[in-house]
Amino acid sequence: MRGGIDAADQEPKLRRGLEAGMNFSMDTAWGRAMELIKDNFQLLAIVAAVFLLLPSVAVYLLMPDFVALTEPGADPEVVLAQFQESLVPILMVSGVAMIVQFAGYGALIAMMGGARPTVGEAITTGFKITPSMLAVFVLFFLLYFIAAVVVSLPFALIAGLLGAGALAGVLAVLPILLVSVYLAARMSMSMPVVVLENTLNPFAAILRSFKLTHKKQWSILIFWTILFVAYMVVALLFTGGFGVIAALAGGGTATALILGVANGALAMAIGMIVCGLAVSIFEQLSGSDKGEVASVFE
Repeated sequence: MRGGIDAADQEPKLRRGLEAGMNFSMDTAWGRAMELIKDNFQLLAIVAAVFLLLPSVAVYLLMPDFVALTEPGADPEVVLAQFQESLVPILMVSGVAMIVQFAGYGALIAMMGGARPTVGEAITTGFKITPSMLAVFVLFFLLYFIAAVVVSLPFALIAGLLGAGALAGVLAVLPILLVSVYLAARMSMSMPVVVLENTLNPFAAILRSFKLTHKKQWSILIFWTILFVAYMVVALLFTGGFGVIAALAGGGTATALILGVANGALAMAIGMIVCGLAVSIFEQLSGSDKGEVASVFE
């Protein structure tokens, strides 16, 4: 009889424990991410330097015209002409840099995941998941394009009836922006799913991400939006300050090196934080925090 009572008492506790894994707390996500980064900082910093900092430096050094394209006071017509002339090399160098960075993000997430692989294993995982994440990236933009067309269509019809095309374009900007943020939030668990659950099918990874974020989608959206706004402020101040220093260097290799290192260092810091947050949020939503579930039985 007592055993039956104990089992009955444990069942709601177990249910609450498993359901807790489906919840989302901003404070818990941030605290857990900082803990993951602190516990693995030295190795994470090395991997981030190789996969995030060096590609940024390489882009600036290999593409001298890239510095001119980023100067705030440059003549727009000159910038456009230079961009058109350098389009193919820029796309090639940027494409290689993006592939390397995707591998780096995958390695960082793997290192902070529950399996705790070696650095070599994490890097191997990073390159292994890169094709899947490139596919997810393409699918994101495809979904965004379709959603943007659907959202903007009513505004275009209204504009056609009223003869106010410019006004419709302005009014459509905010809904389209919200669509992009919403999709980004709902798909934000795709990389943790690919890396930590070894789901290499990009469609399955996206569906799993949508499922994980379903119940707390608006909280997650707000959380990522706050972080993005904070990032933009920090990035503007940080790159602006180093931009002044780079301008004083007088151009050439020195300027490119300063800008490359500054942008790469920022990419390192942001990459580690975003990957740590991705892992911590994934733990909450998937209920993969084993200590939390195990405590139900104590």
